[in-house]
Amino acid sequence: MNFTGIIERKFILAMCVILLIGFMLFLQVSSALQETQTIDEGVHLAAGFSYLMKNDFRMNPEHPPLLKELAALPLFIIKNKLQSPFSHYSWLTSNEWQFARDLLYENSLSPDVILFLGRIPFMLLSALLCVFVFKWSRELFSTWGGLLSLTLFCLWPTIIAHGRYVTTDVGVGLLYFLTIYYFYKYLKYTSIRNMLFCAGFFALAISAKFSALLLIPTIFIIYVLYLVRLYNSQLQKTSVKRFLWFLLALVAFSFIAQQLTYGFEWKIPWQDPDVQNLYRIRENILSSGQFDQKGSLVQHLVTWSDPAKPLGKFLQTIGQKIPVPSYSYWKGFVILMTHNYGGHMSYLMGNYSQYGWWYYFPIAFLVKTPLSILALTVFLIGICLYGIYRRFRHNRFILAFQKIPLYSIVIFVTIVLYLGFSMASSINIGERHIIPLYPFLAVALGAITTVRIKKIRYKRIFSAFLTMTVAYSFVSVLCISPDFLAYFNEFAGGPDNGPRYLVDSNIDWGQDVKKLKHYLTQTNTPYVCMSYFGQAKLDYYGIDYRYLPTNETFTSTESIDCLVAISVTSLLSSDGSYEWLRHFNPTNKIGYSIYLYDFRN
Repeated sequence: MNFTGIIERKFILAMCVILLIGFMLFLQVSSALQETQTIDEGVHLAAGFSYLMKNDFRMNPEHPPLLKELAALPLFIIKNKLQSPFSHYSWLTSNEWQFARDLLYENSLSPDVILFLGRIPFMLLSALLCVFVFKWSRELFSTWGGLLSLTLFCLWPTIIAHGRYVTTDVGVGLLYFLTIYYFYKYLKYTSIRNMLFCAGFFALAISAKFSALLLIPTIFIIYVLYLVRLYNSQLQKTSVKRFLWFLLALVAFSFIAQQLTYGFEWKIPWQDPDVQNLYRIRENILSSGQFDQKGSLVQHLVTWSDPAKPLGKFLQTIGQKIPVPSYSYWKGFVILMTHNYGGHMSYLMGNYSQYGWWYYFPIAFLVKTPLSILALTVFLIGICLYGIYRRFRHNRFILAFQKIPLYSIVIFVTIVLYLGFSMASSINIGERHIIPLYPFLAVALGAITTVRIKKIRYKRIFSAFLTMTVAYSFVSVLCISPDFLAYFNEFAGGPDNGPRYLVDSNIDWGQDVKKLKHYLTQTNTPYVCMSYFGQAKLDYYGIDYRYLPTNETFTSTESIDCLVAISVTSLLSSDGSYEWLRHFNPTNKIGYSIYLYDFRN
């Protein structure tokens, strides 16, 4: 029996899959235990806990609650062992950042235990995503295709890093992937089972993150192209009827999921103090006569809400009289759109922008993706372009288009639309925002195993090429362990050179406080002068720190006389508070996110 026959055996194949996913989980768990909370984790975990305990959705409304509730589920199960911070001032004033600190650091359980319990569901979600990447790739490209896709995905540093954090990116990536996967199966096999699965995962996806609403145009565009493939076919008319039932299932499942996620919330908007405050602001603007001096968004809002006009009267009627189902969902969506409209200060290659750059995510992908995946992606694009050229060279457009595999259309449209949407966003704060693209790319790369090269010498070269790329993936992930968040490929100069391109959640998210404490203990350093970009409580971890002089208070290095520790995001902040420090080379780096400068006399 040849090697392929051995791999096809169920037991052997299952062991390969389990070992790959188990290796990824081992890396996630072992590295997570060495890190403190990242900036967003505490807020997400505490907000989810408040949703489950109080059915109150005031905290962190900019994201839907589903994944945050999932993270807080282990805490909800052991709630009797926790000291709930609902009597604290932070809860009464809706201060989500302080509320998170109260939950983590003012409790009977240690913050490390609380945080790790919240991280467990997300590591399991990342493992489940690996299973479905393998499943779809195997269905399309055979067992070898599935194993190639799975290996590349399990060894992707970005997936390992963010798959262990209490954030929404990998979780929504799973639900986004499952929605498109079952939509593809529904189009191919038109079974009710696939339709219901697709509708269900769609409902969960939009309850996990607002960016999942992009599934709506994605599904429509894929379906239109699917109809083009059925041109002059008897299935075209019946397919349209079935699609109407499919849309009905999407609406029904979404409504049910929203109601369950938000605890059957129905609320009149006028009961929301924030809405009342907006109307007070409107009246103040109109009475002051300073309407023209306000920003364009404020002008639009004032105009739209005019009760003398049909739209304003309609909004006022809804706002004051009609209960809105899952009101907090729509409020969160408006908050996110307002955030995107106002932009977010971003950093890219030494430049700063409030509204970002259209090329931010392509550059982030190029510098933070392993070279093995980049090489295979370029190779796959070449194969696809050659295949398109052959099909369209001697055939009419419709005939040539009908010969393109359905899975190629589905994956291509999904990747292009999501990437295009991300490039148009004004919020450029991390490669993690395009994580939902990565499982689709991993599946597509499985197609490389179906390439047939006639000459035996080329087959050997091709096999050696694939073996080298897989081996490189193993080497690169082991070299960066346990600092997976800080991964930058060799093309970018590695993690030491990463801040030349990106900061924030791409390398420094406040995660390395434990490693800093370990270093201070090892070197017998009693205290540091520090500027920390993060939410971990430094004194809890035994770090005695002094405030680091800024440009305004800095006189000379002789006056500092201490070991300086600064987060690289603070070092490269847009306000240039620590620009004086940029003229020195760090003496050491902690997890690539905290730079050390020894100015002790």
